[in-house]
Amino acid sequence: MYCPEYNRLRQLYEVAIRNWGLVIFSPDSNSLIALTAEIKDKAYRDRDDAKRRLSDHIGTCPVCTPKRRATHRGVNSSLRDA
Repeated sequence: MYCPEYNRLRQLYEVAIRNWGLVIFSPDSNSLIALTAEIKDKAYRDRDDAKRRLSDHIGTCPVCTPKRRATHRGVNSSLRDA
């Protein structure tokens, strides 16, 4: 179980991913190219900011950090052995 802050940040990240997908894969994305580029840039920034906040939280939260290490133990050890 993760902490409430993780759950909140995870929900924000999922919303940012959905919004990014709606903007990037919108059938109207070719109209108003300048505006679309601005909207796409904002969607990318929002997505990346949400991912960064979630990653920062996982790296610093005493409740969430042990779960992250246990989940990725196999991946990390395989990278060290390479």
